[in-house]
Amino acid sequence: MADAKLVAMPDPLYGEKGCIYVILRAGQVALDVTQLAAFLVEQGLAKFKCPERVEVVAEFPVTRVGKVDKAALRAMIARQLERETAELGKESA
Repeated sequence: MADAKLVAMPDPLYGEKGCIYVILRAGQVALDVTQLAAFLVEQGLAKFKCPERVEVVAEFPVTRVGKVDKAALRAMIARQLERETAELGKESA
């Protein structure tokens, strides 16, 4: 990975869970949630703190002053979850 940012994503049961956005180096493949959790636990992170979702992006959104816009990342994952929930609703109807 070239870079990664962790943000909270909405969760109906727990309120929030972790979503990690990653920018990959050329030729790299993103780890899935299970692989990432295994690595992080091996590094000493408590399992309950591991991200529940991995999203790959080409770049992070930035604020007007050039800092990573984590609010925009949280909004992006919230919209994605809404779309996925709506799609599931259409499939089951």
